[in-house]
Amino acid sequence: MDEFCISRGTLLDAPEVVTLKNPELHSYHCIFDVDVCINSGYEVLNPPEDGGELYCRRFRLDNNEKLVALGRASGSKAKGCTTCEGTGTGHLGVKATIVATATPEVVSLQASPNKVPPTISVVEAYPPTTTCASLDMTPVAPSCPSPSGGSGGDALAITTLQAQTIAHGSLMMLGWGVLIPCGVIIAALMRQRDPLWFKIHRIVQSVGLVVTLIAFIIAVSVFNVFTAGSQSANLAHGCIGIVVMIIGVLQPLNALLRPHLPEAGEAKSTKRKVWEIYHKGGGYLAVLLAVINIILGTTLTPWRDNMLIGYFVGGGIIIIGLVVYTIYDKKTFQEKDSAEKSSSTELGTAKE
Repeated sequence: MDEFCISRGTLLDAPEVVTLKNPELHSYHCIFDVDVCINSGYEVLNPPEDGGELYCRRFRLDNNEKLVALGRASGSKAKGCTTCEGTGTGHLGVKATIVATATPEVVSLQASPNKVPPTISVVEAYPPTTTCASLDMTPVAPSCPSPSGGSGGDALAITTLQAQTIAHGSLMMLGWGVLIPCGVIIAALMRQRDPLWFKIHRIVQSVGLVVTLIAFIIAVSVFNVFTAGSQSANLAHGCIGIVVMIIGVLQPLNALLRPHLPEAGEAKSTKRKVWEIYHKGGGYLAVLLAVINIILGTTLTPWRDNMLIGYFVGGGIIIIGLVVYTIYDKKTFQEKDSAEKSSSTELGTAKE
């Protein structure tokens, strides 16, 4: 198993599968095609024992070359392993007989699923049908830690990578999913509160953009969805995210260049009309793409159901509440303004 998918908590190519619970469902494509998985390093897992359900992280391999060569020779190109040689049949669950050197102290150590296990030096990797007896060697068969001992870990224990994933997703949901849409609603439905609407719009959008920039920095520094062999969903999420962030960053910049509104009685200039179409259209497009990307992004995490429910319930209540309030306020304001104008007209008639 690659350390990247172990740190994720779920398989990169199957986000619904808990890594240490069902490693047999991990594809050859993910392990031998995806650079981020290969470069993270490989580990040897031991089957769960004593009623446990999680595999334990027994050893870390000091190099991947021999295992990668073995896997690509035995994997099936027809079943998705693009770097495999095409003559093999393997496509799920990588198994091998590994010859390695290790000190007695390393052999005796008990690993924990949530900690990096001791490293062994790989000498050779053979198909799993090769037995230690045929190699005239003695097998190392350490037991997994007992689940009752506390080292068995939680199938969804929060690792550093998972915490970064949660931080990225939560901040994007807050920024692009709630704050920025609220700023758009205020600009569209609160014009009667001039210039208050503009001040609120500017503050909300600024805070939202800062929040999303932090989330974007986390994504760029931690994740790499553009490596060879990345899943199409991950690649799509990354591409849409970059487009959304480019539009988002350009919005306040083009706002600084906006042509002034015409004076009372004057018609809008062509420059002003073009700018409004660009600014408003860009904002609407960014929000639409952001919501789509939020939904897509949450499907790539093991917490997708809870995150989607949380977003649509929490964010939905806030956004719907704001829409209802602004519509009500606009209607009330118009009725009040109409009443004042009617009263003023009647007063003028009486004076005449």
